[in-house]
Amino acid sequence: MTKIDVTIIQNLVNQIKISNVKRAIEVGKELTRIKATLNRGEWIPFIESSVGLSKRTCQNYMFLYNQPIQEKHYIHGTEEIMKMIREGHDLSV
Repeated sequence: MTKIDVTIIQNLVNQIKISNVKRAIEVGKELTRIKATLNRGEWIPFIESSVGLSKRTCQNYMFLYNQPIQEKHYIHGTEEIMKMIREGHDLSV
């Protein structure tokens, strides 16, 4: 494997991470919108029957949506961004 091959793979992986963060934030936006329309006690049954994601994943996506994260940080991926936020990093800059 050459250095060029590794660079191509790294670039593809970075594109996937960026895309995943964008999609997670978009899902979080839609979940936040839907949750606001539901009555008390309807949220968990809605997630369990309709979404196909765990309650925790939904919470994480909604949390990401509500964070002021600069796009330059998307390259870290969703899990690393969540870790960075929990550690107190300011991703708005």
